[in-house]
Amino acid sequence: MTVPLDTPKTITVYGATGYQGGPVVRSLLKNSAFRVRAITRKPGSEAAKALRELGAEIVQGNGWNKEDMVSAFSGSWGAYVNTDSDGSCFWDPNSPTEFDLGRNIIDAMIEAGTVKHLVYSSFIDSSAFTNGQAGIIAADMKAKIERYAKDSGYFETVCPLYQGWYMDIFRRQDYARALGGFPYFPDDDGFRTLRVPQWGADKDMALPWISLEDDYGDVVHGIFLEPENFDGRVIPVVSDIRTYPEVVELLQSVSGQKARYERVKDWKAHFGDSHHGRQTRSIYEYGRFTNGNFFGDTPVSTEVASYLKAKGAEARGKGPEERKLITMREWLEKAVVPQMRELDS
Repeated sequence: MTVPLDTPKTITVYGATGYQGGPVVRSLLKNSAFRVRAITRKPGSEAAKALRELGAEIVQGNGWNKEDMVSAFSGSWGAYVNTDSDGSCFWDPNSPTEFDLGRNIIDAMIEAGTVKHLVYSSFIDSSAFTNGQAGIIAADMKAKIERYAKDSGYFETVCPLYQGWYMDIFRRQDYARALGGFPYFPDDDGFRTLRVPQWGADKDMALPWISLEDDYGDVVHGIFLEPENFDGRVIPVVSDIRTYPEVVELLQSVSGQKARYERVKDWKAHFGDSHHGRQTRSIYEYGRFTNGNFFGDTPVSTEVASYLKAKGAEARGKGPEERKLITMREWLEKAVVPQMRELDS
C-alpha cells in the first residue's frame, strides 16, 4: 500500500539538523504527500532556520525530556530517528547510555499514540555477531534500541537502516589532515596520501559508502512511500562499494593529481587512546575479526537502496537520470575536486 497523495501525513524527524536528518527533511519536503516536523534543541540555529525556510515545522525538543518528545511526536503518522552516538554525555561509563536516550524517545512515541511507522538509524549488534570478541559500543546501543522498538509491539512497521561509511567525510579538511592529507593536502612527495588501516583481515576488502547529501534522504523517503513493504527488513544504505585503494585511484583519475594509499600497520597506536580513538579502533577490530563483513549477515549491496532512491527521487519530481545512486567517482568529481582546485590556487 502506498501513501495517497491527497492525504498529507506528518513525519517527524529526530536529529533533523544532523548529517542524516537534514537530507531526510529536505527530501520529504519536496513531496506534498507529507508534512515534515523537525525536532531540534536549538530552533534558532542556522540549520533550523534553513529547514524552516524550506517549509519544515520546527519544534524544540530534548530527547532526554519525555514531555518534549510526547509533544513533538503527537499527531505524527511516521518518524525518522537518529540518536547521536558521539555525544559527550555517553563517554562516562557511569552515565546514562545511548540506549537510555533511545528508550525515552520510543516510549514518548508510544505515549503520543499516533506514530505508526518508524524508520530508525540502527546498526548490527556487533558483540552478538562476534560472540563478544569485537564489539562496537555505538553499534550495540543502536541494535538494542531497534529491538526495544520492535519488542514494544506498538508500531505497525519498524524499519532499521544500516549506513555505509560517509563519503561526506572527504569534504572535511580536519579529517583530511587526520587521514594523512587525503584528498586535499599533498605530502612532501606531492601525493595526496590516504593513511588508514587495512579494512579486513587478509587483504583490503570493499567498504560500503553512502553520500548523505545525494542519496540518503531519498532512500528514507522511499521507505515512507511504502513502509509495509519494509517492516523489519534491514536496509543497507549504500551508494557505492569500493576499497580504499579504489577510492585513491578514482581521485587520481578525476583530479589529475598524484594520490596513494598507505596501509597503517600499528593501527592501534595510530588512533591513540582518546574516547574517539578507542571507538575507531573498535570498528577496525570488528573489521579484522569479520574480514570486512561490515553489516554482518546482511549482504553489502546497493540493490535495495537503488530501488528506494529511485522511488524517493521520483516522488520529489526528479527525472530518470537523477533517480540513480551517485557513484564514488561522480561524488569525488562533484564534491571534492572543486575544493582541491580552490585550495591549490
